[in-house]
Amino acid sequence: MRKRTGGSALLDQSSDPGRTDQAGDPGRSDQAGDPGPNTTTAGTRRVYLAEFCTARSGDKDDTVNIALFAPSEQAYELIRKQVTEQVVARHLGSLVKGEVRRYEVPNVWALNFVCTGALDGGAASSRRSDNLGKTFASYLLALRVEVDDLAALEEVRGM
Repeated sequence: MRKRTGGSALLDQSSDPGRTDQAGDPGRSDQAGDPGPNTTTAGTRRVYLAEFCTARSGDKDDTVNIALFAPSEQAYELIRKQVTEQVVARHLGSLVKGEVRRYEVPNVWALNFVCTGALDGGAASSRRSDNLGKTFASYLLALRVEVDDLAALEEVRGM
């Protein structure tokens, strides 16, 4: 079941408790020991970036550019601390064969990720169904981050 929140789609795991995200994708960081989106540990809650961020992606040759936008300064600080080059590289897994570089754009509360070797040679030569890298933004929004508590989540969402 899909819900709409703040212009971004998120998955409602409560409607299908047995569901596994992106089953069979070895590159996903939310497998292998990840406690799940709603698990609280030491007062924190794991939520999808899609619950409070927006993103956009595109290509240039064999490189994908992903821009992640936060709705508030507090949300920007949260993603700036947690959504690192290493986290994004692990989350995208085998989709990116090169490096992931992050550029901070604080004046618009955004992070820009440039991923090389991400399109199997580029649009014209790629055999991928998404040879232009447009789905990378949605894939990044499926990454989970930790929020201290529900009140903090509401502040991060800009509500």
